[in-house]
Amino acid sequence: MKKKQKEPWQIAAARYCVENSEKGFAFEDLKKYIQSIYSVNEGHIYQFFEEELQWPAGRKFSRNERGGSWIPPLDLVSKVTDYDELKEARKNAKHAFWFSIIAIIVSAFTLFVTIKQTNLTEIQSASERIKQIRITQSVIALCQYSPELEQSGLFESSTGKQIPCKKVLEDYKGDTPLEKIRNILF
Repeated sequence: MKKKQKEPWQIAAARYCVENSEKGFAFEDLKKYIQSIYSVNEGHIYQFFEEELQWPAGRKFSRNERGGSWIPPLDLVSKVTDYDELKEARKNAKHAFWFSIIAIIVSAFTLFVTIKQTNLTEIQSASERIKQIRITQSVIALCQYSPELEQSGLFESSTGKQIPCKKVLEDYKGDTPLEKIRNILF
C-alpha cells in the first residue's frame, strides 16, 4: 500500500533530488523512491529524469552523471523552494482571510452597540431637555408673578450666579416662553 501523498509526484521527485544532492543519486534510487510512494509508471519517471536532470530547459547539450551519481540543476532546487513558499503563502492567506472575517464581525458588533448606545443617549438627553423646559417655564411664571425677586432659580452659565427675575423676563420677552426656551436649548 502506498503512503499518503501530500504533494504531486514531480515535486516529491524534485525534493528527493535536492535532498540527496550532496552525495548524489542514481536513476534507480529515484525510481524506487517515487514508486514506493506513488503509483507512477517507469516511463513517466524516466521522462521527468530526462527533462529535469539530463536535459533541463535552456541546455543545448545533455548533462552527464558525475562519478556514477546525479545532482540536481539549480532550476530544480528553485522549483522545490518555490513550491514550498507558495504552499506557505496559501496557508498564510487562509489565516489572514479568517482573521479579516473575525475583524469584520467584531466591527459590526461594535457598530451595533454604538448605535444602541447613541439611541439611549438621545432618549436620555431628550428627557433632560424636557425637564429644563418645564423648569424654565415654571421660573418664567414665578417671575411674571413676582418680578422683584433677586433669585429666580436659573443660573448664568458663564458666572454661575443666579439670574434675577427682571433679567429672566427681559430674556424671554417677545417669543412665547416655550419658543424662547426651544431656541436656546435646541
